Amino acid sequence: MKAILLAAGKGTRIFSRWKYTIISLIPRKFPIYIFKFFAKFYNNKQTDFLVYNNTELESKKPLVFRKEWYDKVINMEFEGYEEILNVTYGDYMVMPQKEQRQGHCYASYVRFMDGLELKLK
Repeated sequence: MKAILLAAGKGTRIFSRWKYTIISLIPRKFPIYIFKFFAKFYNNKQTDFLVYNNTELESKKPLVFRKEWYDKVINMEFEGYEEILNVTYGDYMVMPQKEQRQGHCYASYVRFMDGLELKLK
């Protein structure tokens, strides 16, 4: 039984490699073109919803809001923001030393399809 499961695992890896090999053959401009096409097509459509796709949530699902929730806008003075920022970030108006700065990208390098490689620190 264990041998069958191991063989199945190898088959899954081979299929996965094959799938990514096929996907890598698609020119980078093609999905960008498709995205722009549909963005232009749906840009002027009237709808009752707003969608936010750039979510950092675990579900990775886009957030959908009713447009009517944003009909009435009330400008208010936000009080206490300095205290919140100080508690969250410390002295947020002073840049940390260069060696203490941290980004949100944890990759060590990026390799583009044209062969250009960008090393990150």
